[in-house]
Amino acid sequence: MATLFGIGTSALLAHQRALATVGHNVANSDTEGYSRQRVDFNTQEASRVDVGWLGSGVEASSILRYYDDFLASQIRRTQSVTSQLETEFTHASRLDDMLGDPQVGLDPAMQGFFNALGELADDPASAAARQLVLVESESLADRFNYFFLQYERLRVEANQELALAVDQVNAIAENIAVLNQQISLAWSAGGRVVPNDLLDQRDLLLNDLSKLVNVNTLEQDDHAINVIIGNGQPLVVGSTTTPLSVEVNGSDTLNPDIALTLGGSSVTVTAQITGGELGGLLAFRSEYIDTGLNRLGQLAAGLVASVNAQHTQGIDLYGSMGGNFFSPVSAEGAADSGNSGTGAVSVTLANVEDLTASDYRLTFNGGTSYTLTRL
Repeated sequence: MATLFGIGTSALLAHQRALATVGHNVANSDTEGYSRQRVDFNTQEASRVDVGWLGSGVEASSILRYYDDFLASQIRRTQSVTSQLETEFTHASRLDDMLGDPQVGLDPAMQGFFNALGELADDPASAAARQLVLVESESLADRFNYFFLQYERLRVEANQELALAVDQVNAIAENIAVLNQQISLAWSAGGRVVPNDLLDQRDLLLNDLSKLVNVNTLEQDDHAINVIIGNGQPLVVGSTTTPLSVEVNGSDTLNPDIALTLGGSSVTVTAQITGGELGGLLAFRSEYIDTGLNRLGQLAAGLVASVNAQHTQGIDLYGSMGGNFFSPVSAEGAADSGNSGTGAVSVTLANVEDLTASDYRLTFNGGTSYTLTRL
Protein backbone atom coordinates (compact mmCIF):
# COMPACT_ATOMS: atom_id res chain seq x y z
CA MET A 1 0.00 0.00 0.00
CA ALA A 2 1.16 3.48 -0.85
CA THR A 3 2.26 5.65 2.04
CA LEU A 4 2.90 9.33 2.37
CA PHE A 5 6.56 8.55 2.97
CA GLY A 6 6.74 6.38 -0.17
CA ILE A 7 5.05 9.05 -2.29
CA GLY A 8 7.48 11.67 -1.02
CA THR A 9 10.43 9.40 -1.71
CA SER A 10 9.29 8.76 -5.30
CA ALA A 11 8.93 12.49 -5.91
CA LEU A 12 12.36 13.18 -4.45
CA LEU A 13 14.03 10.52 -6.59
CA ALA A 14 12.19 11.59 -9.76
CA HIS A 15 13.08 15.24 -9.36
CA GLN A 16 16.65 14.38 -8.45
CA ARG A 17 16.91 12.81 -11.89
CA ALA A 18 15.34 15.92 -13.41
CA LEU A 19 17.85 18.20 -11.63
CA ALA A 20 20.72 15.94 -12.73
CA THR A 21 19.49 16.23 -16.31
CA VAL A 22 19.36 20.03 -15.99
CA GLY A 23 22.93 19.97 -14.70
CA HIS A 24 23.94 17.76 -17.63
CA ASN A 25 22.36 20.28 -20.04
CA VAL A 26 24.18 23.21 -18.43
CA ALA A 27 27.52 21.37 -18.40
CA ASN A 28 27.21 20.60 -22.13
CA SER A 29 25.89 23.98 -23.25
CA ASP A 30 29.02 24.50 -25.38
CA THR A 31 29.42 20.89 -26.52
CA GLU A 32 29.21 20.61 -30.30
CA GLY A 33 26.30 18.47 -31.42
CA TYR A 34 24.74 18.17 -27.97
CA SER A 35 20.93 18.06 -27.86
CA ARG A 36 19.20 19.40 -24.75
CA GLN A 37 17.54 16.63 -22.75
CA ARG A 38 14.35 16.47 -20.71
CA VAL A 39 12.85 14.09 -18.16
CA ASP A 40 9.36 12.69 -18.72
CA PHE A 41 7.31 11.77 -15.64
CA ASN A 42 4.65 9.10 -15.18
CA THR A 43 2.43 8.31 -12.23
CA GLN A 44 3.40 5.12 -10.47
CA GLU A 45 0.98 2.21 -10.38
CA ALA A 46 -1.91 2.88 -8.02
CA SER A 47 -3.06 0.51 -5.27
CA ARG A 48 -6.64 -0.75 -4.88
CA VAL A 49 -8.20 0.20 -1.56
CA ASP A 50 -11.73 -0.07 -0.26
CA VAL A 51 -12.61 3.46 -1.31
CA GLY A 52 -10.97 3.31 -4.76
CA TRP A 53 -7.49 3.52 -6.27
CA LEU A 54 -4.80 5.13 -4.17
CA GLY A 55 -1.94 6.79 -6.02
CA SER A 56 1.61 5.80 -5.12
CA GLY A 57 3.60 8.76 -6.38
CA VAL A 58 5.64 9.65 -9.47
CA GLU A 59 8.50 8.15 -11.43
CA ALA A 60 10.93 9.44 -14.07
CA SER A 61 9.80 7.36 -17.05
CA SER A 62 12.46 8.39 -19.59
CA ILE A 63 15.13 10.92 -20.50
CA LEU A 64 14.68 12.13 -24.07
CA ARG A 65 16.37 14.59 -26.41
CA TYR A 66 14.76 17.71 -27.82
CA TYR A 67 15.19 16.46 -31.36
CA ASP A 68 13.25 16.56 -34.61
CA ASP A 69 14.30 14.06 -37.27
CA PHE A 70 12.67 16.11 -40.06
CA LEU A 71 14.52 19.29 -39.08
CA ALA A 72 17.77 17.35 -38.72
CA SER A 73 17.45 15.93 -42.25
CA GLN A 74 16.64 19.40 -43.60
CA ILE A 75 19.74 20.81 -41.91
CA ARG A 76 21.90 18.09 -43.41
CA ARG A 77 20.43 18.70 -46.86
CA THR A 78 21.05 22.45 -46.55
CA GLN A 79 24.61 21.87 -45.32
CA SER A 80 25.24 19.59 -48.28
CA VAL A 81 24.05 22.17 -50.81
CA THR A 82 25.95 24.98 -49.06
CA SER A 83 29.17 22.98 -48.95
CA GLN A 84 28.91 22.13 -52.66
CA LEU A 85 28.33 25.75 -53.65
CA GLU A 86 31.14 27.00 -51.41
CA THR A 87 33.54 24.46 -52.91
CA GLU A 88 32.55 25.42 -56.45
CA PHE A 89 32.82 29.14 -55.64
CA THR A 90 36.24 28.84 -54.01
CA HIS A 91 37.75 26.99 -56.96
CA ALA A 92 35.92 28.98 -59.64
CA SER A 93 37.13 32.23 -58.05
CA ARG A 94 40.70 31.15 -58.70
CA LEU A 95 39.87 30.69 -62.37
CA ASP A 96 38.08 34.02 -62.49
CA ASP A 97 41.03 35.82 -60.91
CA MET A 98 43.39 34.20 -63.38
CA LEU A 99 41.36 34.84 -66.53
CA GLY A 100 40.30 38.33 -65.54
CA ASP A 101 43.73 39.57 -64.46
CA PRO A 102 44.38 42.85 -66.30
CA GLN A 103 48.09 42.03 -66.59
CA VAL A 104 48.30 38.29 -67.33
CA GLY A 105 44.75 37.54 -68.48
CA LEU A 106 43.84 36.46 -71.98
CA ASP A 107 42.15 39.73 -72.91
CA PRO A 108 45.26 41.97 -72.76
CA ALA A 109 47.24 39.45 -74.83
CA MET A 110 44.56 39.35 -77.55
CA GLN A 111 44.20 43.11 -77.45
CA GLY A 112 47.94 43.55 -77.86
CA PHE A 113 47.97 41.19 -80.85
CA PHE A 114 45.11 42.96 -82.66
CA ASN A 115 46.58 46.38 -81.88
CA ALA A 116 49.85 45.25 -83.49
CA LEU A 117 47.91 44.03 -86.55
CA GLY A 118 46.23 47.43 -86.76
CA GLU A 119 49.55 49.25 -86.69
CA LEU A 120 50.92 46.94 -89.39
CA ALA A 121 47.84 47.56 -91.56
CA ASP A 122 48.53 51.29 -91.30
CA ASP A 123 52.17 50.86 -92.36
CA PRO A 124 52.66 47.47 -94.12
CA ALA A 125 56.25 48.21 -95.14
CA SER A 126 57.42 48.92 -91.58
CA ALA A 127 59.88 46.29 -90.37
CA ALA A 128 59.29 47.39 -86.79
CA ALA A 129 55.52 46.91 -87.16
CA ARG A 130 56.07 43.45 -88.67
CA GLN A 131 58.38 42.47 -85.82
CA LEU A 132 55.84 43.74 -83.28
CA VAL A 133 53.16 41.49 -84.78
CA LEU A 134 55.48 38.49 -84.46
CA VAL A 135 56.31 39.35 -80.85
CA GLU A 136 52.64 39.86 -79.90
CA SER A 137 51.58 36.68 -81.69
CA GLU A 138 54.18 34.65 -79.78
CA SER A 139 53.00 36.28 -76.56
CA LEU A 140 49.41 35.36 -77.37
CA ALA A 141 50.34 31.75 -78.12
CA ASP A 142 52.31 31.57 -74.88
CA ARG A 143 49.31 32.94 -73.00
CA PHE A 144 47.04 30.23 -74.40
CA ASN A 145 49.59 27.59 -73.40
CA TYR A 146 49.96 29.17 -69.96
CA PHE A 147 46.23 28.98 -69.34
CA PHE A 148 46.15 25.39 -70.52
CA LEU A 149 48.82 24.49 -67.95
CA GLN A 150 46.99 26.42 -65.22
CA TYR A 151 43.74 24.60 -65.98
CA GLU A 152 45.55 21.27 -65.75
CA ARG A 153 47.21 22.31 -62.49
CA LEU A 154 43.82 23.12 -61.00
CA ARG A 155 42.52 19.76 -62.23
CA VAL A 156 45.36 17.94 -60.45
CA GLU A 157 44.65 19.86 -57.23
CA ALA A 158 40.91 19.09 -57.50
CA ASN A 159 41.67 15.38 -57.97
CA GLN A 160 43.94 15.42 -54.91
CA GLU A 161 41.22 17.09 -52.84
CA LEU A 162 38.74 14.55 -54.17
CA ALA A 163 40.89 11.68 -52.89
CA LEU A 164 41.22 13.34 -49.47
CA ALA A 165 37.45 13.91 -49.26
CA VAL A 166 36.82 10.24 -50.14
CA ASP A 167 39.15 9.20 -47.28
CA GLN A 168 37.21 11.48 -44.92
CA VAL A 169 33.90 9.97 -46.03
CA ASN A 170 35.20 6.47 -45.37
CA ALA A 171 36.54 7.42 -41.92
CA ILE A 172 33.22 8.99 -40.88
CA ALA A 173 31.30 6.00 -42.25
CA GLU A 174 33.42 3.65 -40.11
CA ASN A 175 32.68 5.71 -36.99
CA ILE A 176 28.95 5.74 -37.75
CA ALA A 177 29.01 1.95 -38.14
CA VAL A 178 30.69 1.60 -34.72
CA LEU A 179 28.13 3.90 -33.10
CA ASN A 180 25.32 1.95 -34.78
CA GLN A 181 26.51 -1.17 -32.99
CA GLN A 182 26.85 0.62 -29.64
CA ILE A 183 23.41 2.22 -29.95
CA SER A 184 21.73 -1.07 -30.84
CA LEU A 185 23.36 -2.80 -27.86
CA ALA A 186 22.51 0.04 -25.48
CA TRP A 187 18.89 0.14 -26.61
CA SER A 188 18.41 -3.60 -26.36
CA ALA A 189 20.07 -3.76 -22.92
CA GLY A 190 18.20 -0.81 -21.45
CA GLY A 191 14.70 -1.43 -22.76
CA ARG A 192 13.08 1.98 -22.90
CA VAL A 193 16.28 3.74 -21.84
CA VAL A 194 17.43 5.93 -24.76
CA PRO A 195 21.23 6.36 -25.29
CA ASN A 196 20.94 10.09 -25.92
CA ASP A 197 24.62 10.96 -25.92
CA LEU A 198 25.45 8.20 -28.40
CA LEU A 199 22.64 9.45 -30.66
CA ASP A 200 24.09 12.97 -30.48
CA GLN A 201 27.52 11.66 -31.48
CA ARG A 202 26.02 9.84 -34.46
CA ASP A 203 24.03 12.88 -35.57
CA LEU A 204 27.16 15.03 -35.36
CA LEU A 205 28.96 12.56 -37.63
CA LEU A 206 26.03 12.65 -40.06
CA ASN A 207 26.27 16.44 -40.14
CA ASP A 208 29.99 16.21 -40.89
CA LEU A 209 29.29 13.62 -43.59
CA SER A 210 26.65 15.84 -45.21
CA LYS A 211 29.31 18.51 -45.69
CA LEU A 212 31.20 16.03 -47.84
CA VAL A 213 28.34 14.40 -49.77
CA ASN A 214 24.56 14.44 -49.85
CA VAL A 215 23.20 11.65 -47.63
CA ASN A 216 19.87 10.06 -46.79
CA THR A 217 19.23 7.91 -43.73
CA LEU A 218 16.89 5.05 -42.89
CA GLU A 219 16.47 3.80 -39.32
CA GLN A 220 16.34 0.06 -38.71
CA ASP A 221 14.26 -1.76 -36.11
CA ASP A 222 17.31 -2.05 -33.85
CA HIS A 223 17.78 1.77 -34.05
CA ALA A 224 20.89 1.53 -36.22
CA ILE A 225 20.71 3.71 -39.31
CA ASN A 226 21.54 2.98 -42.92
CA VAL A 227 23.33 5.80 -44.74
CA ILE A 228 22.54 6.13 -48.43
CA ILE A 229 24.39 8.31 -50.95
CA GLY A 230 23.78 9.02 -54.63
CA ASN A 231 20.80 7.21 -56.12
CA GLY A 232 20.44 4.55 -53.46
CA GLN A 233 24.06 3.44 -53.03
CA PRO A 234 24.60 2.12 -49.46
CA LEU A 235 27.51 3.64 -47.57
CA VAL A 236 26.62 2.28 -44.12
CA VAL A 237 24.25 -0.62 -43.40
CA GLY A 238 24.02 -1.28 -39.68
CA SER A 239 27.55 -1.97 -38.47
CA THR A 240 28.89 -2.61 -42.00
CA THR A 241 30.38 -0.03 -44.36
CA THR A 242 30.78 0.00 -48.12
CA PRO A 243 33.89 2.15 -48.65
CA LEU A 244 34.34 4.59 -51.48
CA SER A 245 37.46 4.54 -53.62
CA VAL A 246 39.06 6.66 -56.33
CA GLU A 247 39.76 4.69 -59.50
CA VAL A 248 41.17 5.42 -62.94
CA ASN A 249 38.57 6.29 -65.55
CA GLY A 250 39.36 4.14 -68.58
CA SER A 251 37.89 6.59 -71.07
CA ASP A 252 39.17 9.73 -69.34
CA THR A 253 42.41 9.18 -67.49
CA LEU A 254 42.59 12.84 -66.45
CA ASN A 255 39.44 12.57 -64.33
CA PRO A 256 39.45 9.65 -61.84
CA ASP A 257 36.10 8.10 -60.93
CA ILE A 258 34.53 7.49 -57.53
CA ALA A 259 33.50 3.88 -56.98
CA LEU A 260 31.78 1.72 -54.34
CA THR A 261 32.94 -1.79 -53.62
CA LEU A 262 29.85 -4.00 -53.72
CA GLY A 263 30.04 -7.77 -53.59
CA GLY A 264 33.74 -7.76 -54.29
CA SER A 265 33.42 -5.62 -57.43
CA SER A 266 33.72 -1.88 -57.96
CA VAL A 267 30.68 0.06 -59.11
CA THR A 268 31.29 3.55 -60.52
CA VAL A 269 29.05 6.12 -58.81
CA THR A 270 30.63 9.38 -60.00
CA ALA A 271 27.51 10.44 -61.91
CA GLN A 272 25.32 9.75 -58.87
CA ILE A 273 27.37 11.76 -56.35
CA THR A 274 25.72 15.07 -55.47
CA GLY A 275 26.12 17.69 -52.79
CA GLY A 276 28.88 18.40 -50.34
CA GLU A 277 32.54 18.89 -51.07
CA LEU A 278 32.61 15.83 -53.32
CA GLY A 279 29.75 17.16 -55.43
CA GLY A 280 31.40 20.58 -55.62
CA LEU A 281 34.74 19.15 -56.74
CA LEU A 282 33.10 16.95 -59.38
CA ALA A 283 31.04 19.89 -60.65
CA PHE A 284 34.11 22.15 -60.76
CA ARG A 285 36.06 19.51 -62.64
CA SER A 286 33.38 18.92 -65.29
CA GLU A 287 31.68 22.30 -65.59
CA TYR A 288 34.70 24.57 -65.15
CA ILE A 289 37.88 22.65 -65.99
CA ASP A 290 36.65 20.39 -68.81
CA THR A 291 34.22 22.91 -70.29
CA GLY A 292 36.69 25.77 -69.79
CA LEU A 293 39.48 23.93 -71.58
CA ASN A 294 37.15 23.01 -74.42
CA ARG A 295 36.09 26.62 -74.80
CA LEU A 296 39.70 27.76 -74.59
CA GLY A 297 40.55 25.33 -77.39
CA GLN A 298 37.50 26.42 -79.37
CA LEU A 299 38.59 30.06 -79.04
CA ALA A 300 42.15 29.24 -80.11
CA ALA A 301 40.95 27.18 -83.09
CA GLY A 302 38.59 29.96 -84.22
CA LEU A 303 41.25 32.63 -83.82
CA VAL A 304 43.86 30.60 -85.73
CA ALA A 305 41.45 29.73 -88.55
CA SER A 306 40.27 33.35 -88.95
CA VAL A 307 43.75 34.86 -88.90
CA ASN A 308 45.12 32.21 -91.28
CA ALA A 309 42.21 32.67 -93.69
CA GLN A 310 42.87 36.39 -93.86
CA HIS A 311 46.65 36.02 -93.96
CA THR A 312 46.61 33.68 -96.98
CA GLN A 313 44.82 36.37 -99.00
CA GLY A 314 47.67 38.86 -98.62
CA ILE A 315 51.14 39.12 -100.17
CA ASP A 316 54.52 39.52 -98.55
CA LEU A 317 57.20 42.12 -99.25
CA TYR A 318 58.40 40.09 -102.22
CA GLY A 319 54.98 39.77 -103.89
CA SER A 320 54.38 36.13 -102.89
CA MET A 321 51.01 35.02 -101.57
CA GLY A 322 50.82 34.62 -97.83
CA GLY A 323 50.45 31.31 -96.04
CA ASN A 324 49.25 30.28 -92.59
CA PHE A 325 50.30 32.71 -89.91
CA PHE A 326 49.66 30.29 -87.04
CA SER A 327 50.14 26.54 -87.06
CA PRO A 328 46.63 25.04 -87.39
CA VAL A 329 45.11 23.77 -84.13
CA SER A 330 44.88 19.98 -83.97
CA ALA A 331 42.48 17.72 -82.10
CA GLU A 332 43.34 14.48 -80.35
CA GLY A 333 41.58 11.19 -79.77
CA ALA A 334 42.23 9.00 -76.72
CA ALA A 335 41.53 5.29 -76.58
CA ASP A 336 39.59 3.74 -73.71
CA SER A 337 41.89 1.55 -71.60
CA GLY A 338 39.24 -1.15 -71.72
CA ASN A 339 39.34 -1.50 -75.50
CA SER A 340 40.18 -4.98 -76.70
CA GLY A 341 40.78 -4.12 -80.36
CA THR A 342 43.79 -2.62 -82.08
CA GLY A 343 42.02 0.19 -83.95
CA ALA A 344 43.12 3.80 -83.56
CA VAL A 345 41.17 7.00 -84.09
CA SER A 346 42.52 10.19 -85.64
CA VAL A 347 40.68 13.51 -85.49
CA THR A 348 40.78 16.32 -88.03
CA LEU A 349 39.14 19.74 -87.73
CA ALA A 350 37.51 20.15 -91.14
CA ASN A 351 35.37 23.20 -90.35
CA VAL A 352 36.17 25.21 -87.23
CA GLU A 353 32.78 26.95 -87.39
CA ASP A 354 31.11 23.61 -86.60
CA LEU A 355 33.39 22.96 -83.64
CA THR A 356 31.61 22.78 -80.26
CA ALA A 357 32.98 22.99 -76.73
CA SER A 358 32.14 19.33 -76.14
CA ASP A 359 33.89 16.00 -76.01
CA TYR A 360 32.75 13.12 -78.22
CA ARG A 361 32.71 9.36 -77.78
CA LEU A 362 33.07 6.97 -80.71
CA THR A 363 31.82 3.44 -80.04
CA PHE A 364 31.91 0.30 -82.18
CA ASN A 365 29.34 -2.48 -81.93
CA GLY A 366 31.81 -5.19 -82.95
CA GLY A 367 30.28 -5.56 -86.42
CA THR A 368 30.07 -2.75 -88.92
CA SER A 369 28.36 0.06 -86.96
CA TYR A 370 30.04 3.05 -85.36
CA THR A 371 28.24 5.59 -83.15
CA LEU A 372 29.55 9.09 -82.42
CA THR A 373 27.97 10.66 -79.34
CA ARG A 374 28.35 14.29 -78.32
CA LEU A 375 28.86 14.20 -74.55
